Amino acid sequence: MELGEIEDALAAHPGVVHAAAVVRDDLPGGPRLIAYTAPAGPAAPGAEELRAHLRKRLPEHMMPSQFVSLDVMPLNPIGKIDRKALPAPTRRRSRAEVLDRR
Repeated sequence: MELGEIEDALAAHPGVVHAAAVVRDDLPGGPRLIAYTAPAGPAAPGAEELRAHLRKRLPEHMMPSQFVSLDVMPLNPIGKIDRKALPAPTRRRSRAEVLDRR
């Protein structure tokens, strides 16, 4: 699975300015594919909207199990996404919208 393909498909959504896809193995239930997005405008696209968008571009086995919307994507000093700084998904909706696909 190419994470770059997932990121490109997420970034193709008009409501997304930055996107990252990571496999997290620090979550209960084993490794999971998590999609992180930062909105292009004031309203972030929801998980169902992003899932529908990805279904048009990716096979089911490349579908993230969770979507996390961040106000701002963490960047490293050279301006690339700092993957180590991406937060673990939570069920709280105050900072991140998370939808579990189980």
